Amino acid sequence: MAAGHIFRLATELDLDRKYEILTVVNNAYLDDGWATANYFVAGNRSTLAEIEMYLKNDKERFFIALNAEQQVVGTVKVECRDAKAFVGILAVRADCQSKGIARALMNIALLDAQTRGCVAAVMDVVDSRTSLLAWYYRLGFQDTGVREDMYHEKIIGGHVRMIILEKPLG
Repeated sequence: MAAGHIFRLATELDLDRKYEILTVVNNAYLDDGWATANYFVAGNRSTLAEIEMYLKNDKERFFIALNAEQQVVGTVKVECRDAKAFVGILAVRADCQSKGIARALMNIALLDAQTRGCVAAVMDVVDSRTSLLAWYYRLGFQDTGVREDMYHEKIIGGHVRMIILEKPLG
């Protein structure tokens, strides 16, 4: 795991960190880190209401990474449905990227999903994010061949194509 960091499940007790978590999630998508989405997304990734929901929801698990100063530097969300783990909101503060934090968060999320009976992890990635796709492939995710179009007012041009990835667990 990433040295000097604490990785743990976030809960309702972390509601006092909701603004910090929101900032990490939104900035990870919009800052100029290697995994930026600022070339196709205009506006924030998440809202305060969504972050509050993740922290209060027992069905979806939301994990955070804390640095030595106890600042939130990363997040990931995992929801188990029909023996599959749906993974999202994997975000790491730009100044903390490429230090093993995202990999550690992903490992924790997948282990949690497996202990809850999931046999596979599923996620979707925008097809133009080739470096990010390559990273997920190195983690063992495979392209399912399924593509989905996503339309949203925050997407520059209004539309992106999603690649559905899957990884067997266990």
